[in-house]
Amino acid sequence: MTIIERDLKKIRLLDFHCTV
Repeated sequence: MTIIERDLKKIRLLDFHCTV
């Protein structure tokens, strides 16, 4: 897993939490 992929995953998780 690359650093970019990790960052994207983090952003997706944050967005998910914000949506909920």
